[in-house]
Amino acid sequence: MKDYFLYEKTWQDFENIVIDICEEILGIGVISFSMGTDEGRDGRYNGKSNKYPSENENWNGRWIIQSKHTEKIQAKLSDSDFKHTINKEIKRLKKLLKKEEINNYVVFTNRKQVAKSSEELIELIKKDTEIKNVQIIGEENISRYLGKYLKIVKKYDLGVDYKLDITPEDIKELILELNKFFSSKPKIRKKAEKFKIKEGFLEAKNKLNNLSEDYYNYQVKKYQIYFNELEKFLQNPRNNDIFEIYSSIRTEYNEEIILKYGYYSKFDEILNELFKQIKKFNPQLNKENIYLILVFMYCNCDIGKVPEIK
Repeated sequence: MKDYFLYEKTWQDFENIVIDICEEILGIGVISFSMGTDEGRDGRYNGKSNKYPSENENWNGRWIIQSKHTEKIQAKLSDSDFKHTINKEIKRLKKLLKKEEINNYVVFTNRKQVAKSSEELIELIKKDTEIKNVQIIGEENISRYLGKYLKIVKKYDLGVDYKLDITPEDIKELILELNKFFSSKPKIRKKAEKFKIKEGFLEAKNKLNNLSEDYYNYQVKKYQIYFNELEKFLQNPRNNDIFEIYSSIRTEYNEEIILKYGYYSKFDEILNELFKQIKKFNPQLNKENIYLILVFMYCNCDIGKVPEIK
């Protein structure tokens, strides 16, 4: 199990992590934790879950979500102080139940999950409150969710290196050659032919990779008039050495993107991350030609997910 060092986070951060997980497994309508009249902090949700407790079984109704954070590294569900905490929550729940119906009660904690203790506490809550569905989600299962929803890991910087690990110096020679080749850029612009892309393909690719419409229109589309010339340049037998560099770069970039795709909510972020790393290491390089190479790789299906268009 990957350690996300949740004990190092503040209780406020842990609450926010829990809410983000709940938005994934329950739904976007999860209401963040707030202080109740009885001094307890609850997250709320009303409705059918997206995929909890599973894709095929969806709890429905009114939900109370609670987060119990500890800074103790080896804290467990079986610890006596946690049982004391649960007993206090049972008293609160009984008061809430007099005012409203509660169908589902879920507790998230970064304590280590001990199966027997977890089952005993769940049965205790069910018996004393008569709430139909009860679950206690410990550190192991929280880590499982975080491994699935990597954008949450990135958002809260949970001790994992999510940045794309590329070799930014490898592109230098390619860009320098492009600088020479595109020194007559205005002439190319005048006679440029439209790059041949199957109708509807890029729209499908953008949707599949979650590339925003604004980014596509303002940071990708403007470079497409140079794609045909760039393709001819790369396929020219005289430029075999340059093409080998290009091939090596696109393979490296795409392997890293596939590995860390889940850390990014939009493909815009991936392209920007690649650009920043390349430009930071090679400040002398022409930024327009860096972007040209990156968006060409994307549109040419060298990087990113590829849709199936019949």
